[in-house]
Amino acid sequence: MPIDPTPYLSTAVLTSAALVAIIGGLLVAKFVGLDSDQRTVRKVIKDATERRDLARNRARSARKDVLRWDAGEFFKKQEIVKAVVDYSVMSPDKLVQIARWPHSPDELAPFAAEAMGVSFQVCKPLQRVITHCGQ
Repeated sequence: MPIDPTPYLSTAVLTSAALVAIIGGLLVAKFVGLDSDQRTVRKVIKDATERRDLARNRARSARKDVLRWDAGEFFKKQEIVKAVVDYSVMSPDKLVQIARWPHSPDELAPFAAEAMGVSFQVCKPLQRVITHCGQ
């Protein structure tokens, strides 16, 4: 009696299909895990970038505050007040030669311009009073 190969073939086909399904499921699970990892990494990078930008902004702000503080102290020095008011010295390079400035002369320039504006605002009314009193 001949043997019917159908049960063996169907078993082989079903076993192959089951192996393909298992391997496919494992691949899908791996891809889902990789996607999840990638999203997590992107979020971590985004958060780190935001923290870095915040730190840079704070550092810039602190640097500006230090410069403004140092400029305020610099322009309170007697020799600087005398040079600005009496001799209208406003060149940062010349002011740095008169008194110690812990930063570059270029960083002093905006404060020197501001000081010059303030000295003109103060001196103009005083000149009118002095001129008026002298008459």
